[in-house]
Amino acid sequence: MYHSNYRKPGDYIPTRLLSLSTPSKGLGSHVYLQLASELGDFIPFSALSYCWGGDQQLKLEKSLIERLRTTDMGIEELPPIIADAVTVTLSLGIRHLWVDALCILQDSDEDKAREIGFMGKIYSAATVTLA
Repeated sequence: MYHSNYRKPGDYIPTRLLSLSTPSKGLGSHVYLQLASELGDFIPFSALSYCWGGDQQLKLEKSLIERLRTTDMGIEELPPIIADAVTVTLSLGIRHLWVDALCILQDSDEDKAREIGFMGKIYSAATVTLA
């Protein structure tokens, strides 16, 4: 039972999430970008809160969106902080992760403005926030 002022996880689903999986042989993890419109009503997800510390080697840009949506990335392709977030998220039994660098189009001022406006909802709806 939830308190009337408590927001249940899943009250909000971000526009994009990273979908996580572990291959059946248990070697590494795979990540691909998924749209909220492809997901159900209740999707447990974790959110990563971190300081970029400069430009990211891998970030969501218009030229990469189809590759990230259709090709699984191996965990070894991710920056270490995001790879660690994938590992922790999967260890908690959660299969979706929100990371600003990979879930917000970094070369679209319009997308950034819209999605940054939702960050409060994203963090409050996350099952867990990793920091």
